[in-house]
Amino acid sequence: MMPSFGRSVCVALCACTPAPNGQNGATPIESAAPTASAIVDAAAPPDPLSAAELGAHVSFLCGDELAGREAGSEGERRALDDAATRLSKLGLDPVRQSFSIRAGTSANVYARLRGAKEDTIVLGAHIDHLGVRGGKMYRGADDNASGTAVVMGAAARLRDEKLERTVVVAFFGAEEIGMFGSKHFVKELAALGGPVLAMVNVDMIGRPLADDPRYSIPKRLFGIDDKRSVGVIGTKDRPAFRSAVHQAFAELKAIGLEDLPPAMATYVSRLADGRSDSYTFEDAGIPALFFSSGESIDYHQPSDTPDSLDLAIMEKRARAIFELVLLLSKEKTALPTRSDRDGGTP
Repeated sequence: MMPSFGRSVCVALCACTPAPNGQNGATPIESAAPTASAIVDAAAPPDPLSAAELGAHVSFLCGDELAGREAGSEGERRALDDAATRLSKLGLDPVRQSFSIRAGTSANVYARLRGAKEDTIVLGAHIDHLGVRGGKMYRGADDNASGTAVVMGAAARLRDEKLERTVVVAFFGAEEIGMFGSKHFVKELAALGGPVLAMVNVDMIGRPLADDPRYSIPKRLFGIDDKRSVGVIGTKDRPAFRSAVHQAFAELKAIGLEDLPPAMATYVSRLADGRSDSYTFEDAGIPALFFSSGESIDYHQPSDTPDSLDLAIMEKRARAIFELVLLLSKEKTALPTRSDRDGGTP
């Protein structure tokens, strides 16, 4: 996520048993132990939205070889190449969009999960972070390896669904330096082949809500369970979005601006305005939802590492986001008819 002066509450194997000796003296056939490959073949495929799978993806993105995924760097390119490879393994056809930035070249990678209709929902996350500064690596586990892993996991699940509206999963480059990836993506929307009706943005989703000691008292005062809540912007004055979010997040609490006291809502909206890739879609008239656990004490610090994430929380949110996108893809699900900026919609 782009920096600003803080941010508040936005925010399974079987073995054969040898047969007994027959009275004819025949020797029983001994069953061979199953080979490793046989066990793998018999095992169910991993759940792409499990804590283990999400965590493994985050760890890869935060590895030394990606060096913090700074916009325009070799590390960012390798992260985008990995996204394209993962999409290809899902049987999708990844598209790479390159664009120029001051540091050279960055890119987006996206793929279409075709539905019965060309009407399109975009599910996206930025893949870049801050790189290496002052000899320290900024790995960006929460910001935004977490969102990248969730979007890829959701893509793996959506691939097996019969979609009505088309879903595009997108990984944006160069968000941290000015949302250049999503800006380029929006300029090229015609390439998607159908109208984009809504966008779902996932940016920093792996920590308890507003995971900073400064916010502990407000959270207690307002009865917020930070491990069962997530911040969302984009639902205020949009009953269609709010209804869909509440249905998908039935086991969690999605807290929007409308759920906060007026003064806090104003404060949060000012801090969130223009902060992440959903803002680019809103600016183009496309209603967007922005899910985040907000800034933590490790925001934009070298300490934003994989071991700082709560993967159990991340899994619950990932499953809810998958359910939301699946719901939005249904033709009967109502969507906002115009982009009513809700006073702080990024």
